[in-house]
Amino acid sequence: MSTPTQILEIHPLGGIDQRWRVSGRAAARVEDLAWSNRGSWYYAGGFRSIIDDYDPGAGDVNAFDSHGRIESLHGFAQHSGARRWLIWETDDGEIQAFSGAAANGTPSSCWYDLARADGTTYNAATAARTPQQGPNAGSSSVVWGDRLYLVNGMDEALVFNGRYLERAGFAAAPGAPDISLLESTTTLKQLGLGAYGGGTGEDRICAYRWKVRFVGERGQVSPWSEASAMLTFANAGASGGGTARHIVQVSLPQGPRWAIGREVARTPNLMDSNGEPLSLGQGEYYYLLTIIPDNITEAFEDGVPDAALGTLIDDADAGPWPRDARYLANFKGSMFALGRDNQLRFSAPRQPENFPPDNVIDLGDRGGAPTGLILSRNALVVFKERAIWLVKGDPVNGFYAQPMTTDTGCAAPRSIRDVPGLGLVFLAADGIYLLEGGLDFGGAPTRVVNLSVQIPDLVADLNPTALHNARAAIYHADREYWLAVPRLGSAENNLTLVYHYEIGAWSTRTGFPISCIHEADDAQGHLYFGSHDTSDPGIHVYTRGVATKGTGGGDVSPLYETAPHDFGQLYRSFRPHHVNVQAIAYSDHNLLLDYRMNRKLLQIRAASDDDGEGRDQQDPCDPLDNYGERAIWGTSLWARRRPVILRYDICTTHQEPTRELQVTLQSEERRVELVSIAIEIAAVNSTIKAMHEGYGPAMRGS
Repeated sequence: MSTPTQILEIHPLGGIDQRWRVSGRAAARVEDLAWSNRGSWYYAGGFRSIIDDYDPGAGDVNAFDSHGRIESLHGFAQHSGARRWLIWETDDGEIQAFSGAAANGTPSSCWYDLARADGTTYNAATAARTPQQGPNAGSSSVVWGDRLYLVNGMDEALVFNGRYLERAGFAAAPGAPDISLLESTTTLKQLGLGAYGGGTGEDRICAYRWKVRFVGERGQVSPWSEASAMLTFANAGASGGGTARHIVQVSLPQGPRWAIGREVARTPNLMDSNGEPLSLGQGEYYYLLTIIPDNITEAFEDGVPDAALGTLIDDADAGPWPRDARYLANFKGSMFALGRDNQLRFSAPRQPENFPPDNVIDLGDRGGAPTGLILSRNALVVFKERAIWLVKGDPVNGFYAQPMTTDTGCAAPRSIRDVPGLGLVFLAADGIYLLEGGLDFGGAPTRVVNLSVQIPDLVADLNPTALHNARAAIYHADREYWLAVPRLGSAENNLTLVYHYEIGAWSTRTGFPISCIHEADDAQGHLYFGSHDTSDPGIHVYTRGVATKGTGGGDVSPLYETAPHDFGQLYRSFRPHHVNVQAIAYSDHNLLLDYRMNRKLLQIRAASDDDGEGRDQQDPCDPLDNYGERAIWGTSLWARRRPVILRYDICTTHQEPTRELQVTLQSEERRVELVSIAIEIAAVNSTIKAMHEGYGPAMRGS
């Protein structure tokens, strides 16, 4: 009499779940696999250098051989994507760019050092940026119109316009102008400063002060200077029809190289008709006098009467770019900048380089230091180490900030990404979290959800002192959130956690030396990352077209391991007989199966073929049903791919009774696609009963 068997079918195959008891679809390990929209796990890609052989005739030369660590990576486009750049910073302070549009016959012309308008390049010998030591968030960038703004919290903020880099905004106010008195005028009544003296020839005392500020080529303005020294003089009377008003020479400070003009303001006469000073308030009124349309003129003559002055100026309408800005965001027509001091500053409307001194939101010290700034669903979200704030409002009625939570914050500034359909995902000190809800729109409640409850062991292995090095990106082609993290004491990112947000599952990838990462926003959506591995330096692109992880790196090795299955029988053992794997017939590559009993460390290779080395993915009923080595373009026949059933025999008669079973699938070659797993088991008669089942209710004492 045959032993009755049961079949457990695992479909669809789930992602990693490291909790003690999990659903039947869960996996213990999923490595180098991506989720397909057909409901299967299929092979992930490797990566290659963005430039390999760039010098014809020179052999295989890597354009990044002289580079060390790539510190930050930024994407930028102009003219609706017709011109595109990848901009990166190296660990010695260089800023370089890669642009295919710059090619002039040789691929080496695609990358070059970025320079200032005067030709000074940003490299170690001329204008190097300050290398940041230890784990750090790197530089932050934001696109405003057709310009890219770049800050790192240590050096001057930069703006790239597609041709050169220059400083964003102005660092400080100019010096006060110098004033000197010229001869009085005697013929032109419409010229001159101050009022005439009395008709009997007595003098009229007059006094004035001047201010100046710089104007840049992008419309940015510096703060107004301090007022000049007060110039006091006497205008004689006008008896006999003559004039006796004065002309003043105003000597101007010269602006920095990016200044293209200067604005000059002046007070009206500060003395009354009795020669006494006006009130202090009236003495602070300055009116626009003139605009000098260059940065060369050293002085000009001011003979403009008070009645011909321009509009009243506001000293608080302009301010310098925040010196310690580390994070940037473009929100409702204003540029927001955040540094270490918990002061969130924002620019004047539509003036991204003009920060009035009163445009400040104080976030307070509670929650630690700021760690991120990102725009999401009509709200600006500010992350701190242990808090999250929401910025709301508008330029007309004013901006304000509200604390959303003081329980959870972000520990890795570059881990924050807006995941489609979910919300903001970020890495905290104790896990990976999701900020979901309506934010400023209302509707769904805003809350913080722990996404890493399924991977507690992986989270526990992270190096807490190096979390600032973590980097994240969204890879829309496969609907994945990538998070490169430092693991097991490493200061560099040596593990990539991948969240497949379409199905809510986790997988892992190793061998990706990610120091910074960027996904292009064009139709192709390529995923680029900078390397921290000096043996394989430079910028790499993720692609399924290669089977290796960089030059000299490891192979892409897809692996799927199920969670330990007890088949819902806590006290009953069983004997596994067969494992049937439904896979896609990519080629004749072998698919290997190992299994583990009762969570032992030892894995056992299942007997499948005569040599015990795995099962052919090729359908044995159709020799044309393959894809890969046997199909050669132009000479071979391409066939339809289809699911095939691969059977593996498992024998555990020489082992102890099986209570839990794990199955590991791995391909000898890279191409593999797994649809489902069916495990056939036979129950064993010997069982273990719970005490209440064997003895009934508890006995009373005699």
